[in-house]
Amino acid sequence: MENKIYILSDTIRSGKTTALFEFCNKTLKVGGIFTPDINGVRKIYYPSQNKCFDFQIESELQGINVGRFNFSNEAFNYARNHLKEVNFDDFDWVIIDEIGKLELLSANGFEPELSALINRFKVHQGTTKLILVIRDSLLQLAMEFYEIKNAKVIGIKDLPTLQNQNALLGVILCGGQSSRMGFEKMLANYHGVPQYQFLNALLKKLNIDPVISIRNDQVSLIDGVSNIVLDSESYNDAGPLTGLLSVHEKYPEKSVLLVGCDYPLLNEYHILLLVEQIQNDYSVICYQNNVGIDEPLVAYYSNQALKELKVFHSNGGKSLKEYIKSTNVKRLSLEDNLFLTSVDTPTEHEFILNQIKSN
Repeated sequence: MENKIYILSDTIRSGKTTALFEFCNKTLKVGGIFTPDINGVRKIYYPSQNKCFDFQIESELQGINVGRFNFSNEAFNYARNHLKEVNFDDFDWVIIDEIGKLELLSANGFEPELSALINRFKVHQGTTKLILVIRDSLLQLAMEFYEIKNAKVIGIKDLPTLQNQNALLGVILCGGQSSRMGFEKMLANYHGVPQYQFLNALLKKLNIDPVISIRNDQVSLIDGVSNIVLDSESYNDAGPLTGLLSVHEKYPEKSVLLVGCDYPLLNEYHILLLVEQIQNDYSVICYQNNVGIDEPLVAYYSNQALKELKVFHSNGGKSLKEYIKSTNVKRLSLEDNLFLTSVDTPTEHEFILNQIKSN
């Protein structure tokens, strides 16, 4: 799970905690510990409880000395107990602010419960992500101490990108009937593995949590992944809306990056370009081909758009292209749009296989 561990690292007094408070305010569910300075005095804050307590104290006899500061033993005891009780499944993000010399050199402070939390997280199978805050001068020591050498190191400027990804769910749409293809399109092997596995790995590489949208009768065909969402009977016979709205029903707070399983030339560049365009101003962001046709199955749908789409469906609507025309959409176009080629027949399948092999 180290690909879901982030280390926020910067110089001392660079505004890391302030930036995290802003991140916290724009993020769905955050747990962990913050240690902000309020009027020049260090406090300890628990975002899951929205409670702030005294951390820095005057008496050396009642606390732990760190340089010119004294910190409350009682506050540390409470924090360690809090770390023991963190349930990752309750949160989108768990943030520990901040790991310092007390933990790394003295095995004190938040230790040993912090080490235990990190080790628990490494084997956790959910979608939660972890941010550890460490000043730059202690970064290498901390990565060795906690054995997290493959964690992603970020700066304050990277937090807005994480905010976009945090509320974003990658949906690999596999529930079509594949009647013209003659076999399940999600099982087509263009890159050495079935296409649903290829897209699942691709989204994970980009730190976008994926789910695979399938029909009930496709469950036995899925291998090696557990992150599936079955089509809901509430949206039967609505084409791609069936899978999209079934996912929205299960994850009602998420926005969606929708990727059809029948676009074998789609790569990480095309996905990142969509993600980089995510703004509050647009309900939908989609690609448009060179003859002006929208591609609704390689597109971003905001949470608000999904709520509107549910109403659209309840009023009889079944076409994503028609819905897109009615909403606030941003259209992207690339000069080379061969990646928007949808493979729907055996002939197209062979053609694309030859294209991939030749490249």
